Amino acid sequence: MLLRDFKWTIFQILFLGLLLVRTEASYTENADSPRLLAQSSSLSLGNSSFLKLSERFVKSEKKVYAGNVGLKTTQFLSEKRSNSESETYGYFGGNFLFSDKKGNFDWSTELIFDLSLDNAREFYYGAPEMFVRLTDDDSQVKVSVGRQKRTWSQLDETLGLGVWQPQLRWDYLNPIQQGLTGAFFDMDLKGLELTLFASPLFLPDQGPQFQIEDGRFESANRWFWKPQNQIRLGADSSNLFYELETPKVEEIVMNPSLGGMMKVDPEGPLEVQLAYAYKPMNQLFVGFECSSCVDPVTGDGTARIHPKIVNHHVFTAESRWVREGDHFLFSWMVDRPNDPDIPKDWGGSELRSVSIPGVGYERKMSLFNYPMTFQTYYFQELKGERIGDGDLSSEVESSSDRYSFDDLLSVSLLAKLRQLRSSSLELQTKYAYSFKEQGSWLSAQLTFQRDSLSTHIGFDILGSEQDPSAPGAGLFSRYRSNDRIYGGFGFVF
Repeated sequence: MLLRDFKWTIFQILFLGLLLVRTEASYTENADSPRLLAQSSSLSLGNSSFLKLSERFVKSEKKVYAGNVGLKTTQFLSEKRSNSESETYGYFGGNFLFSDKKGNFDWSTELIFDLSLDNAREFYYGAPEMFVRLTDDDSQVKVSVGRQKRTWSQLDETLGLGVWQPQLRWDYLNPIQQGLTGAFFDMDLKGLELTLFASPLFLPDQGPQFQIEDGRFESANRWFWKPQNQIRLGADSSNLFYELETPKVEEIVMNPSLGGMMKVDPEGPLEVQLAYAYKPMNQLFVGFECSSCVDPVTGDGTARIHPKIVNHHVFTAESRWVREGDHFLFSWMVDRPNDPDIPKDWGGSELRSVSIPGVGYERKMSLFNYPMTFQTYYFQELKGERIGDGDLSSEVESSSDRYSFDDLLSVSLLAKLRQLRSSSLELQTKYAYSFKEQGSWLSAQLTFQRDSLSTHIGFDILGSEQDPSAPGAGLFSRYRSNDRIYGGFGFVF
């Protein structure tokens, strides 16, 4: 059948699941301490530390207005791959936090935007958090309504897996956490914290902007993985065009979620956390229809894309152990998607039940009188049973796959080279390696802040032994040509 014969070339279009719905986006390191628009990563230090066990329940007795605005530029070291792309990108952006407390009510809103200086289509914005909370001081009960970030899994959040909470992914090296949207019920029982979550709404990941022009995908974003526009029929090649079956907004947004979390001894040396949810996957599943997509006269093909919502069960068990200056994380996550129930003549990326064991270690230390924080994480994806009866194939690889890596080892170091009342100088380095992909990422960033002025410079270098178009290619392989240097400045208030 034609679909099976050529699925390895045409299923790359499945990345569309990242990009279909223009939902909220975020660009922040910590809601309580906004920083300049630095190129921060979920693999880096500073974004999330598993030492912060109850950061979302800290009370604020006064109004908070904080944020930053600035300019940043990125220079890619390889030539552009199409006329719509560029080697140099400039952005003007901002990150703003507003919060207040009156009596037993408090509210918080975090807003973000990034506007390209070169291409009006490259405009991203969102609200990673926007909620109101009612606190009963006598019973230690809190009820929150809106969008709120929680640490459902420290491993998922730190390594940017995107299993629990949706992410902004216009830059695949810097996935930004966003909160789930709904109602949260929290109870503190002295040594036991309980959270219940329910929502009728769903907001998926947001990826790079793209357009379909004359049946071809176009994007100015270097992190957009374009599908092939040619199919081979014997010794000849023909054009391949695309049509997107856009679902109604309510078909995407109106999908319920239900979950809960329990933390045992959250303030002690050994914390145990259990979390479960039944909710839509943050990445849209994309069905591919091409059982008879080739015109017998012209030889050209037109593939039809069908984005779908797929629910999944996700469970996490984590333990955090503090021993003097050493901090350990032990994690086990299970992700089991439902059967997408696609027609027999459709195709799509393979779905499997997945277990993700992982560990983490953090240590704060001083070297040559410079305060430093060292972190290392490792996880491995263990695939279980195959889900679904359609033409789902393990050979299909795309940007909308459930995970960017099958395994990952990351090592990070944050050094505060200068820490005065009016100025600071910070060096952040990280290295990540995927054994299965035989790919790696090296990054470094230097940030200087004096009073309200902040500047930063840095670089990212990617490498892999895999061919970018090979079935086993992952993030490091596909985007190994995206080596870059970057810098920027702005004002923090």
